[in-house]
Amino acid sequence: MHRIATEAGKLDLERKLESIRQSPAEIVFVSSADTELAALARIWGPKFGTRLRLMNASSLQHPDAAEHYADHVLVHAKIAIFRLHGGKAYFPKLLDELLHIKSHGASVRTLVLAGTDEWDPELATYNDFSEPISRNIFDYFREGGLSNYEHAAKAMEGLLENRSGPFPDAERNPTFGWYHPLDQQKPDTPCGRVWITFYRAWQQTGDLDVIDHLASALNRLGLEVSGFYAYSLREPDAQQELLERAETEAPDVILTLQSFSIGRMDERISFLESLGCPVLQVIATVCSK
Repeated sequence: MHRIATEAGKLDLERKLESIRQSPAEIVFVSSADTELAALARIWGPKFGTRLRLMNASSLQHPDAAEHYADHVLVHAKIAIFRLHGGKAYFPKLLDELLHIKSHGASVRTLVLAGTDEWDPELATYNDFSEPISRNIFDYFREGGLSNYEHAAKAMEGLLENRSGPFPDAERNPTFGWYHPLDQQKPDTPCGRVWITFYRAWQQTGDLDVIDHLASALNRLGLEVSGFYAYSLREPDAQQELLERAETEAPDVILTLQSFSIGRMDERISFLESLGCPVLQVIATVCSK
């Protein structure tokens, strides 16, 4: 994840300040990932109800927005969990404001975790819980999936009651694999075969409506559809899995919702293109029509 200040408005101070109107709650969850927020709305929402608030971290990169959110929402929370892509360097004001409200008497306890698969020791210095507990919670979100989000919800209830565990270990999820529900929808006499590749984060959070609808539309056209998710198509094992499948069920076209340029910089070719069929980039957006 990179930000290059080549255009006005790309730096935090130059961003357009958007008003954040959110009432306080016991539990606040701030994440850089829309997929994660959508999953928690679906899984944690019914459990915690009005005790829960969700916020996209990008809205808090403007210094004034971070200060306002800390002063009006975080200061009233009992627990605040942050999953931040880019680490401290991307959210310096937000993290400074956390320290500020605590130094002025706020009792909020925080879990500040990396939004990637790697533990971030620098972010961990902002945690109010022991490292074993913090790593346990981190593992729930790193692995994702319904069971882990439910484990995390129970852990939050325990922490709110000042219990320190023990909490169950996170259930491990593969970094790549085939999305098998699509295999059950094959036409009787398909006129072609389509592969759809998408990010593992969608599979982790169960945010798969766009995949299901796209596959259904293709099935109605008489096409056989297979779905493949991966953390990264640069992974050699993920590439090998696709190559082995192509030997017996080669695709006629690949639709990818992942980064298209996944070859090495010196190759000038995508791995997907090496499978010998057209590769089309599919754009998904959270914006309305």
